[in-house]
Amino acid sequence: FGMLNKLHPRRGHLLLALLVQSALITLTQSAAFPDWTECPAVCRCKWTSGKKSAFCPDAGLTSLPISLDPEMQVLDLSGNKMTTLGSEIFRNHGLVNLQKVFLRNAGIHSIHQDAFKDMRILVEVDLSDNHIKSLDTDTFNGNERLRILTLSGNPLRILKSHQFPVLGHLRNLELQRCELTEIHGLAFSRLTGLDSLKLDGNELTHLEARTLANLTALKTLTLDNNLWSCDCRLK
Repeated sequence: FGMLNKLHPRRGHLLLALLVQSALITLTQSAAFPDWTECPAVCRCKWTSGKKSAFCPDAGLTSLPISLDPEMQVLDLSGNKMTTLGSEIFRNHGLVNLQKVFLRNAGIHSIHQDAFKDMRILVEVDLSDNHIKSLDTDTFNGNERLRILTLSGNPLRILKSHQFPVLGHLRNLELQRCELTEIHGLAFSRLTGLDSLKLDGNELTHLEARTLANLTALKTLTLDNNLWSCDCRLK
């Protein structure tokens, strides 16, 4: 600040005020946009499409990495060895602000019905190519903003009555390659806003007419590569 003393008093005060203002702006920006120094070593943290994102694929993880920013909005844990998603697993790690969760080929065998509890702003979940054999009918209960759900490549085999809870915003549901042999007529009854349903690559021989009756908004339906029987049950 020695230079300020040589300037005219008013100019010196003005320059000092500008320096202080600039410093405050820098501090504010640093607080609002962290440099990801707390990003887990096995992850790569960055901004993607304006969202705080953590990419931790193929890291040998058996559970969620610790010290993830609670403001994280996108989390990719694909290719890990999670085995199971326990009750309130994301909430217990303070990750209630997640909007997108990718768990492709993550070694998952089971999902607790409350795994995604209180994830109020979740819009996309990808659980494809895991080993999930069954889903509780309340698994996604409360995820009312969910728009995209991908379950392809899991050996589900059967979809029960009311398999999914009320998900009024769900638009895309992918159930390809799930070894499905049976879909209850009311499996999708609560998904009235569904726009796209993919069921190709399964082992279905028939489909009840009422299965799709409530899906009045449906625009895309894929059913190829199944084992359809040409009888009166195929409508």
